[in-house]
Amino acid sequence: MKKIGFHHLSFIRHDKNATGEHLLRRILAGDKVFYTYSDQFADISVLDKLVAGEGVYIGAHQLADGSYWLHWLVSAEKGILQAQAADEPNPSRLILQMVGSAGLIGLAVYGFTWLPNLWVAVILMLVLSCGVWGCFSSFTQWTMNASRRARQSLQGLEQVMHGDVALCQTSGVQPPVPSNDKLMSDQAILSCVQSIATRVSARREIIGSGEYQREVIDYQFSCSAGRLTFRTGVDPMIENLNPLLLREHPFFLAANDPVTLLIARPSNAVIGVCNERDGSAYLNRPSGLAVSLQRLKWLYKTLPICCLFLMLLLVCFTLNDWWHQGGVPDKWDWLDAADIFATVGLLSVMFCCGLMLLLEVAGWLARKDSVNAAGFVLARQKLALFKRSAGKPVYLQDVA
Repeated sequence: MKKIGFHHLSFIRHDKNATGEHLLRRILAGDKVFYTYSDQFADISVLDKLVAGEGVYIGAHQLADGSYWLHWLVSAEKGILQAQAADEPNPSRLILQMVGSAGLIGLAVYGFTWLPNLWVAVILMLVLSCGVWGCFSSFTQWTMNASRRARQSLQGLEQVMHGDVALCQTSGVQPPVPSNDKLMSDQAILSCVQSIATRVSARREIIGSGEYQREVIDYQFSCSAGRLTFRTGVDPMIENLNPLLLREHPFFLAANDPVTLLIARPSNAVIGVCNERDGSAYLNRPSGLAVSLQRLKWLYKTLPICCLFLMLLLVCFTLNDWWHQGGVPDKWDWLDAADIFATVGLLSVMFCCGLMLLLEVAGWLARKDSVNAAGFVLARQKLALFKRSAGKPVYLQDVA
């Protein structure tokens, strides 16, 4: 994640996301675009009071697509937009939570030294899991509150509030996005529509059943092509993530935003959206699997964690055996333990790689002869062309 930056910019406009997802806000100032959630701040009405051309001071960190996530805003005339104090966890409570979690871990490790049966081992594994998770979550919150970036953001806000604005950078006016004939050219499997989005609304729903259930947001809007829908996925972990850790912003579409839509034929499904107001490009990747691509990404991240947890249990059982043997482990004990760890580690790596390869091949076979897949490849090329013509980093947000 990039460090916190401070800016002195000329305010242009402030927009709310579609009805139903209006907590997400967009601020255009100077040549930069900022996003934030309104519920992070004590008084969001400051944004409604700002007028075009007014100078504002902003603290934000840059996202992957070149836009910014806003942490605070100061206006000499309209007031200060800063985070709610109630949102900051109590450091004492976090420390007590860490100590309690560490106690659970110690209790579980001690219990592994006198395992009477399998059921006790299962209970101790659950206790150990709860302890590790509690310790990790509290430590993460505590370090984020005390991190260098958080302190840097607060120090910058205090300096600006006391009149020291030397740390703030200035910039020009955002240039309009030029039109591109190659982007607007229609293809046999993909059509392009340039229009103004009106009557924008958003609705959340649960799709799928059983283990394949997932939450999605359907953005509905009217344009010259009629009433269209663009579906985006929802990742609860990202929605609850500390703003300092965000690398990209959610899908944003406000009323009267000029957009370029990429519509697949013959299904008439919107698979790409270029928002010409802020220069964002969104891609709805088709998946041949019943599981969403976001869940696959989290599966890929979870597999190594499970393997590390397995190695930790193996260490506990090895220490338990050495404890019952009595005495100090000799060279042969260490060699035997190293051989077991190497075997289990190699098998874990082979299992993870094999499972990921199987999932990717299955998805490729499901999409290989699909017209939607060809349309997706063409849409990705057109969106990349749009980002280049706008002079922004070629980063396409996958919202599937």
